[in-house]
Amino acid sequence: MGSAAGGSNDVFARAIGKRLQDALGQPVVDRLNAEINRQIQSDEMKAFFLKEGAEPAPMKPPEFAAFVASEIERWKRVAKAADIKPD
Repeated sequence: MGSAAGGSNDVFARAIGKRLQDALGQPVVDRLNAEINRQIQSDEMKAFFLKEGAEPAPMKPPEFAAFVASEIERWKRVAKAADIKPD
C-alpha cells in the first residue's frame, strides 16, 4: 500500500469518505471502491499524483477505514503536542 500526501485536504477527503462508507452500505461502497481504485491506477492519475508529490494509494474499504482511524489519532497527537485547541 502506498502512502498518501498527508496534507489537510487529503485527511479531510478521506474522513468524508469514511462517513460516506458508513452511510451508503457495503454493495455501493464495494462498487465505488473498485472504480476509484481503477482510476487511481490509471497512467493519467498516477502522473497527476506524482506531479503533486503524492503516491497513488489504492485501498480496500477495511484498509481505508484503518487509515482514517490512524490519521485521526496521528493528528490528535500533533494538535495536543502543539497545544492546539478548537475554537
